Amino acid sequence: MDEPPFLSVGEAVEFFRQIIEGVQFMHHHHIAHRDVMKLNIMMDPNPMTVPEFQPPNQFRAHVPLPTDIYYLGNMIRMNFLRRMHGFGFMKELIEDMVQDDPKKRPTIDEVAKRFEIIQCSLSLWNLRSRPVPVRESVARRIFESVRHIFRTCGYIYHGIDAIPRPSFTARNHYVLVGLNNNACIVRRQKYSANGYK
Repeated sequence: MDEPPFLSVGEAVEFFRQIIEGVQFMHHHHIAHRDVMKLNIMMDPNPMTVPEFQPPNQFRAHVPLPTDIYYLGNMIRMNFLRRMHGFGFMKELIEDMVQDDPKKRPTIDEVAKRFEIIQCSLSLWNLRSRPVPVRESVARRIFESVRHIFRTCGYIYHGIDAIPRPSFTARNHYVLVGLNNNACIVRRQKYSANGYK
């Protein structure tokens, strides 16, 4: 999961959205992953082909679902909140996801809804900022910050969104267009390699 690295908070936000969406898809199909962790997340910017798939543990009772919520929250906590500056906006949601009592944890649909509201509340400045490792030296921080400024200027010049979306498939996305009374305003748009239509 560390390669390729996240160069902006917006890239990590898109990663969170995809992971939440994946777990939500599994839960809607009554499948519990039961081991959401860094080692089980494949990060590859190339199009993916899915090999022959053996269905994981299907369930009738809701016992495994809170476990997935815990593992998902703990993965974000351990790899982002504790290792990087710039992800404080996730703290409250993650604290709820990793509660000791499984009955107090939100469902994946509640996680997705709360995350969508969090995502809507983030400014472009926040999304384009650089995730800064907690133990980064001052010299390294200065060097990486200068590199980040030039890279970000290039992204803006070329019209790359603050939250980059995968471009290798054409599919429908719900695009966040604003926040109104704590409810995200979304519209469905077709996304292709050329962007939203």
